[in-house]
Order: sequence, then structure tokens, then C-alpha cells
Amino acid sequence: MAPRAVADAHVLLLHGEESFLVEEEAKRVLDAWRADPDADVPPVAQEELRRAAEELADRRTRSLALLEGLLAQTRRAEDEADLAARRLEDAEGELAAQAERHADAQEQLAAAGSQHAESVRAYLNAPGELDVPDPQGALDALADWIDTLSGPSPARSAVGATAQAATAAHAAEQAALDAAIAEARARRDESRRELAELEAGGQQPPAAPSTRDEPARATLPGAPLWRLVDFADDATADQRAGIEAALEAAGLLDAWITPEGTALGADTHDVLLVPGPPAASPSLADLLRPAAGLADPRAAAVPEQTVARLLAGIALAHPDDPCPDNARADSAEHPTWICTDGRFRNGPAHGAWAKPAAQYIGESAREARASSRRL
Repeated sequence: MAPRAVADAHVLLLHGEESFLVEEEAKRVLDAWRADPDADVPPVAQEELRRAAEELADRRTRSLALLEGLLAQTRRAEDEADLAARRLEDAEGELAAQAERHADAQEQLAAAGSQHAESVRAYLNAPGELDVPDPQGALDALADWIDTLSGPSPARSAVGATAQAATAAHAAEQAALDAAIAEARARRDESRRELAELEAGGQQPPAAPSTRDEPARATLPGAPLWRLVDFADDATADQRAGIEAALEAAGLLDAWITPEGTALGADTHDVLLVPGPPAASPSLADLLRPAAGLADPRAAAVPEQTVARLLAGIALAHPDDPCPDNARADSAEHPTWICTDGRFRNGPAHGAWAKPAAQYIGESAREARASSRRL
């Protein structure tokens, strides 16, 4: 009950007690009058009785008003209690419905999780381009993740990492393939150029040094040594490779030979070979000879005698000969020698080189080189 209603009830109780006392006093006076009607009622008693009656009536009026207020409050409290009870019933019903929906959602979530796990399992076990390193580990982590759904999916992370690695590997393979294609195209273009040169009667020269004035050779009479000589028929493949390697390393293979055998001017930056005195036997002329039937008019203008004297002025040694000793024995007259194993001396310069086969000296060597490039 509300505090105000309790206070009102307490007031009514007090009023009731006072009314009871007044009634008792009035009853006593009335009983006395009935016993002796002729007796005079004391004026004071009459006045007190009247006043008590008026107070009683006033108190009862107020008590009635208070009682009516209490009844109204009680009805309102009952209405509010009924409304609260209905609301509680509705809330309990909604809570039960939510619990049922939650249970249904949990069942659906469990079913969806199982279906998702099976789909992922089928995906990971199916043959394809992506091969996850540890599929069972990913499935176990996925099962734990389905219960909480916390963070990213382990299966997605595993597949993503595998896809990233596969993409990087594919990029590397593509780069290697592009490089191989570019190299093949470069070889194709080079082969086409060489083929066109061969069909036009041209020949592929050795790489020119950076010190050479290459455009000057376009109008200079004569030819480089490798165009003017050919191997003797009895020269073996190893000897041919060793001699050409030694000549190339010594700077003699591509040296220019003029028809007159004269030196070049100071403004022409190139290397010139000038015939010198013949070397003690054996000489390079034993395994090299002047080439015959040269198609290039400038090369054909160099006399064979000039080429022969040039070859005779270069000493020749074999691998089993002490090449440096032979060369030093007559170094004042023959400072240049070539060994069939690739060693050489050209003045004060000594060295050695090797190559698997001759590439430039002789038409057969040049044709074999062009064929190997085309393959």
C-alpha cells in the first residue's frame, strides 16, 4: 500500500476512536434523560453534546472522503497491478518465443556450419591448381572457428596464402617464360640476319674491340686475317680450335691486312698485320694457308704471297713442345708464336685461351657456326 494511503487509514482510525467516545458520551446523556425525563440536562452537557455531534458529523464526512480516496487508489493500484501482470505475461511469452527462435537459429547455424565444413573439405580434397599444404589442419581450425565465428576464417586464410604463393610462383614462371621468349626472339632475329648475310655472301665477324674505328674498315682495302686464311686439310679439330683461340686472344685473328702490307695512318684506329721475317720451322704456315676463291673483291685484292709470308713469320708449336723456350731462343727475330693448345706470345705479351671449336677461319667453320646459331 502507498505511504499516502497508510497515512489516510491512520487518520480514519483516529477519527473512528474519537467518534466512538462522542457516541458513548451522547448515549450516556440520552440514557440519563430517558431514565428521568423531567430532569434537567446541564447546559454545559448539552453544548458539549451539540459540539461533539457537529465534530462527529464533520469527521465522518472527512472520513468518508478519505475512504473514497482510498478506494480510488486501491482501484488504480489494482488496475496497475493487472496491467503489470499482463505486461509480465506478454514479456514472458516474448522471452519464450525468443528462446525458441534462438534455438532454431542455433540449429540452423550448426547445420550451415556442417555444410560449410563439408564444402570446404570437398574443395580442399578436389584436384586443382591450388594445393593447400595442410588441408586437415585447416579443417580442424575451421571446425573450432565455426563454434565462435571469431576472426577470419582459417580455411579462407589458408587458401588465400596458398593462392598468394601460387600467384608469386606463376609470376616468376611468367617472367622466366617472357625472358626465354625474348631470348628466343633475339636468337631468331640474329639467325635471320646471319641467314640473310650468308645468302648474300656475307660472313659474321668476331666482336670488334672498342678501340677500333669500325666505319673506316668499310672503305679500307684489304681484309682481316680470318677472311684470308683457311686450315690445312690435315689440321685436326683440336688444332683448329687452339690456333684460332690463340690468334683471337693475341689480337691477331681480326687484325687487318692491306694489299700492299703497309701500315695504316695514325688517324685510322685499327690493328694491322705486316709480314715479317720467316720463323724457324715449324711456322703457322704449316697448318694455315691462304684462302682461295675469295668472293669479296677487297679481300681478293690481297696477294696470296703476302698472306703466305705473314703466316711464315709466326712460329708454331704443339702442346708437347716447350713453347716459351722455343720462342725465347729466337725472340730477337721471332717474338710472335702460336701454340696449338691456345697459348700465344705477341711481343712481350703472353697468354692463353680456349674455345670448343673454330668459328671464323675457313668457310666450313663459319658455316658450322651459323648452323649452330640457327639451331
